[in-house]
Amino acid sequence: MSNALTKNKWLVVAACIIMSLAVDWLDYITGETYDLFILYYIPVGIIAWQVGRTAGFLMAIFCTATWFQSDFLAHQHYSLFIGSWDTAMRLLSFSALAWTLSLVRAELTKEQNLNRELADAMAQIKTLTGILPMCSFCRKIRDDQNHWIPMESYISKHSDAQVSHGLCPNCYKKHYGEENGT
Repeated sequence: MSNALTKNKWLVVAACIIMSLAVDWLDYITGETYDLFILYYIPVGIIAWQVGRTAGFLMAIFCTATWFQSDFLAHQHYSLFIGSWDTAMRLLSFSALAWTLSLVRAELTKEQNLNRELADAMAQIKTLTGILPMCSFCRKIRDDQNHWIPMESYISKHSDAQVSHGLCPNCYKKHYGEENGT
């Protein structure tokens, strides 16, 4: 991994940590008035998409911890079971988001690489298509400008194939009278 790419990923991580702390602060000062749970998805999603699955899971844990901390400091009144349940559900939902987005990003990257490879392969392929007018006697081919070109030259010019010459067993026997000329 290049140094610039690594640096950019760390900048994304730092920005998302700051973003989640800002959401945490907003969550703390609004107390029970507003539930800012949905805003925690933003840094988790960005990290999972830009950096990867493991970083997304770590951000999910971080956002769950900051959410729990802001609720605790704001003196949310609920039982240990409800607090544990809420924390587990938030961790599960943040983790599901991180997993899903990193999976989609990996599949998208794989598809882009396959498309690039396909485009490269298609750029290298030259094919002959359609009907080629050929002289029945000399086997020359008529091109678009009405010139008669030897078949070997035409094939070499219009495709990546190279033509070599040899004799089939029947022609060898016909012209040389022996059968071991293959």
